[in-house]
Amino acid sequence: MQTTTRKLLNRKTLLGTGIAGLALATTGIASAQSFDSGSSGDDGAFVATPEPGKTEVEFDPRRIHRNNDPNQPLIDPERDNVFHFTTFTVPAGVTLRMSARWTNGPVYILVKGLPTMLKNDDIAVRVTGTINLSGEDGADMTHSANRGPAFPGPGGYYGGLGGNWDGTTGSRGQNGLGPFGGLGAPNNVAQHDGHRGQAAQGLIGGPELVPLVGGSGGGGGNYPEFRWYGGGGGGGGGALLISSNRQIYIDTTGRIYAGGGHGGQYDGCGSYFGGGGAAGSVRLVAPILAGDGQLHLRPGLAARGNCTNAPWSAPTGRVRLEAFQNNQTYNIQYGAASSHGSPLSSFVPATPPPVLRVSSVDGQPVAANPTGSFDLADVTINDSGAVEITITAQNVPVVSGPNNTPTVPTLYLFSLEGKDLVLDASKGMTALAGNFANSTATVSAVLPPGFSRGYVRASWTVP
Repeated sequence: MQTTTRKLLNRKTLLGTGIAGLALATTGIASAQSFDSGSSGDDGAFVATPEPGKTEVEFDPRRIHRNNDPNQPLIDPERDNVFHFTTFTVPAGVTLRMSARWTNGPVYILVKGLPTMLKNDDIAVRVTGTINLSGEDGADMTHSANRGPAFPGPGGYYGGLGGNWDGTTGSRGQNGLGPFGGLGAPNNVAQHDGHRGQAAQGLIGGPELVPLVGGSGGGGGNYPEFRWYGGGGGGGGGALLISSNRQIYIDTTGRIYAGGGHGGQYDGCGSYFGGGGAAGSVRLVAPILAGDGQLHLRPGLAARGNCTNAPWSAPTGRVRLEAFQNNQTYNIQYGAASSHGSPLSSFVPATPPPVLRVSSVDGQPVAANPTGSFDLADVTINDSGAVEITITAQNVPVVSGPNNTPTVPTLYLFSLEGKDLVLDASKGMTALAGNFANSTATVSAVLPPGFSRGYVRASWTVP
C-alpha cells in the first residue's frame, strides 16, 4: 500500500487586517526616502539558473543553497518561506516556478541590495524572465489511478477531487479548499447543477494584501458511475511578496503569473468537469518600482478553459504596489484588482505556515517528502485488518473559535482497488492533541489491497 503525505493547506477564515498611515507634506525628493525590507542578506545573491538544456527552475527551498553554492547552507532551513537575499534576478528566457509542491504557504522574497549600491534607483530586483506561481489545472475525468488534487501556487488552496456519486453510493465531487472554495458536484447552485464542479467564488482578505494569501480552489466534477471520476477542480493561484531596499525592475519581457488553475474536463463544455480556481496575489514593495512588464492574474475556467461563460469563471486576483517613486507602467492582465500606497513594512508573519501530514502507518514512519506515486510505495503494509494512521501537525491550533472547537483532521484515501475512504471524526479520527507547535491525531482503518494514496487536511478559524 502506498500513501502520500503531501498535506493540503488548511481551510481558514481570514479577516482582513487594516493598515493605517499618516500622509505628511514634505519638500524632500522621493528618491531620498528609504525603506527597509527586513532582509538580512544572509542568503546572498539569487539568480534563477536552469540546468543545461532546460529553461525552468523549481523554487524548491529544500534544494537551493545560498549564493547558488552547494557547499553553503540551504536558503530556508526554518521552512518559514522567508528568504533574505542581497539581490534577486530572473534572467530573460528563464521561468522560476513556485508551487505548493515545494513551498507551504506564501513566499516572502526580501532583498537588501549590495553595499556598493548607494542610491534607491540601483536595481536589486530584476525580472526579465518569468515568475510563475499559478495553480495547477484539475485532473481530467479519469480512472482512480490518475487522480490527485490540483496543487495551488504557494499560499493558495487545493482544488477538489472529482467524484463518482450515483445518488446513493460512491464519492461526491469534493469542494475546493479555501474560504471561497467552489462546491463539488452535485450541488444546487444555479448554472452549476448536475455533474459540474463550481468555480471558486471570491477573493480572500483585503486590497492591502496583509495578511498575504492566495486563491481558493475549484470544486470537483462528478461522473455517476463507479470506477470513473469527474474532472478535478483547479488549484488556486499563489501569493508572493517581493520587498526590496532598492529598486524593483520588471522589464518589458518580464512576467509574473499568479493565475488560478482550470477545472478538468471530460467532453469539453458538456458535463462532468471541474471548476476553476481563483487567481492569487502579488505584492511589490520598494522605494522605486520601475519597468513595463506584465502581471498575469488569470481566473481559472471550467473544463480546461473550454467553458468561458462568466458564471463558470473564478475571480481574478489582487495586486498591491507600494513605492515612494512609482516609475512603473506594469500591464496588469485580466482586470485584476490593484491598489497603490507607500511602503510601510514587509509584514512578514512571526510564525511559519501550518504543516499537516501523515507521519506513520501501522507503526512505520513516512518520509517527510514522499513520492505520492503508484509506481513505488512509500510504505508497505502486510495486514488485512485495521491499521493505525498517525497525523502530525505543526503550527496548527488544537482548538479555535469562540467555543474552543477542537481541530479534527480529515484523511482522504483513494486506491486502485476500492472506493474512496474519508476518515474524519465520524470514522474515529481523534482531535489534535498537544500544542500549537506540535500535535498529533490518530485513526484506524482497513486499507484496500493494492496501491492507495491520499492527503490530509483540517479546518479551523483564525481570528
